[in-house]
Amino acid sequence: TAGFSVATTTAGALNNYTDPACTGYSSAGGDIVYSVTLGAEQEIILVWDPVTFDASLYAVTDCADMLTCVAGADDGVGGDAETIAFQNTNGIAPTYFIICDAYSGSGPATLTIQDAVATEGATWGTVKALYR
Repeated sequence: TAGFSVATTTAGALNNYTDPACTGYSSAGGDIVYSVTLGAEQEIILVWDPVTFDASLYAVTDCADMLTCVAGADDGVGGDAETIAFQNTNGIAPTYFIICDAYSGSGPATLTIQDAVATEGATWGTVKALYR
């Protein structure tokens, strides 16, 4: 997955996702969804940067089931960016749904998806190599 940024807005977007399973907070603002597919043993970092509203960002493997959440963030207040990072360690290339949401409010924002990077799987050989 190559990195990119997209300027977008949640103004006029519907509030389809409100379950606090990913972040610990409800998200009553409008939301938009993107998808990304990671190869085996890849890690990705995403930043959802609103202009003024209180953002919420999470990634799930099934939009109909918030319990499939792999990462979520809702730490800031109005205008603060939210950042999540996660890795695919299951050996296949699943699609993750990135839900750009808000605790409250809506408006313009930028989603930045950094280049996916390879991660080294934790095996006995890699652990041994650390202690040579």
